[in-house]
Amino acid sequence: MLNKISKIKYINSPLIKFRKVFLIIFLLAISIGIIFLFKDTLFVLFNKIPTVPDFTKEISLSNVQKIITSEPLIKKEDASESQLTAIGVFYWTNYYREKNGKAPLKQSVILNASATLKAKDMFAQQYFEHTSPTGEDAGYWVNKEGYEFIIIGENLALGNFQNDEALVNGWMASPGHKANILNPSYTEIGIAVIKATYQGKETWMAVQHFGRPLSDCSMPDETLKNRVIGYDAELNNLKNQLLELQKILKSKNKMTKEEYNKKVDQYNAILLEYNSIYDAVKVLADTYNEQVQQFNNCIK
Repeated sequence: MLNKISKIKYINSPLIKFRKVFLIIFLLAISIGIIFLFKDTLFVLFNKIPTVPDFTKEISLSNVQKIITSEPLIKKEDASESQLTAIGVFYWTNYYREKNGKAPLKQSVILNASATLKAKDMFAQQYFEHTSPTGEDAGYWVNKEGYEFIIIGENLALGNFQNDEALVNGWMASPGHKANILNPSYTEIGIAVIKATYQGKETWMAVQHFGRPLSDCSMPDETLKNRVIGYDAELNNLKNQLLELQKILKSKNKMTKEEYNKKVDQYNAILLEYNSIYDAVKVLADTYNEQVQQFNNCIK
């Protein structure tokens, strides 16, 4: 019977161990040498300087605000008896809105005040128009009362209407006034009805001020924008340093390898700082722009 031959065991001699260690050291030295020799190419990986994000989405309230009016309504024939109330006009206005599938309006103390100012001014200056002889329109009166708005509307009526229902019916029979009453963009209303002398005759003037306050839409956080603007000087300073170092590195004039590599280290350190700030700024800018987009969608 043949006996099994056992495996041959190799003995690690000191010479073999030395060769392994030498090979490892040799390969490591080559790697370091390659990095040292080609270190000047490293800055190429970082030579693209990102641009600070611009605020491409802006809001301008002067372009947002809308004022809607229609030819003032004049009742040519007086009723034998005439009595108007603001609460009655409010009731019948919402009656027709709900009848036509529109949300009812809320009473606004501020718009009540602006409508009252308008009515009193028309009697005081003896005019019956949306714009006064001195140039004040509906926007002037609501702004005077501190009403910040997205959209406002104004309906005017002059004459001795029998009652509140008859007055609102008169507006509803006029396409422009009806459109104001049923406008789905409005959320609030202010009303004034005043009886005084106009052109030598005792008569009623009625004013409706419709509105949607600016507070209905969340304004973008301006502190975000200000923080980005605050980073401008710092980023521009770093960018100028990077551009100057780029020129030096690309020229390679009168520099030893040690000097060159030192500049590369300096460049990469500054760029890492720049990119870190840039990333933070971009997050702030993106957040702000998203808020602007939401605001713009809200005011449409």
